[in-house]
Amino acid sequence: MKNKKGFTLIELIVVIAILGILALFLVPQFMGYADDAKMQVAKANLRTVWSAAKAVEVAQQYDTTINADNFNEKVIEKLGSSFDADEVDVEFDGEKGIVISATYSTGDYICDTINGSDINCTIYRGD
Repeated sequence: MKNKKGFTLIELIVVIAILGILALFLVPQFMGYADDAKMQVAKANLRTVWSAAKAVEVAQQYDTTINADNFNEKVIEKLGSSFDADEVDVEFDGEKGIVISATYSTGDYICDTINGSDINCTIYRGD
């Protein structure tokens, strides 16, 4: 009698079926991790926007050219080229000289804050 080496077709089909069943359970779980990671990035970016806005707020006390009309532009300049003007919106009270709120939007999330620590993010999937 010959020694036959290798797997039969039935054994291969069973292994592929088991791997498929495992994939059905694992893929959705990993997709949740990706969404959580995107939200954490959006929150971190909003914290960066808030910090830049507060820095411009302090600079505004010494620079009379900074006002409510150009405050958002100054914040975007402070952030540098890594942020797009469409992603950032900062509301500044020119009379009181304080930042009121900041908003950061990306393709998936819109995050806003009024004090820099309480951040609210909502899912946004385009128009």
